[in-house]
Amino acid sequence: MSQASWGNYSPPFPQLYAETIQFDEDELYHNWHSKILYNKVILGKAIKSGTPPEPFKNCYDWECKYCRYNLVCQTLARTSTTEMSEEQIEEDKKLWN
Repeated sequence: MSQASWGNYSPPFPQLYAETIQFDEDELYHNWHSKILYNKVILGKAIKSGTPPEPFKNCYDWECKYCRYNLVCQTLARTSTTEMSEEQIEEDKKLWN
């Protein structure tokens, strides 16, 4: 068997970084009640009504940056009465121009 069939194990080698993050009880409680349970209510209403939640309303701007559903939200925002922020409009223009 030739070396070529073994794979390419030459540099650059991948690097793995790990971090330990610690939270106290108050931080966990606040995050759970302010964001997680709120999103559960929004999702429940959307499922029950059969319509998606209002785009860009129930999230932070940074959450949309790499979201695979961002284009869906942009389309829904254009076809509904939802207003997009100026930053979102400018980013959208860059994508389409």
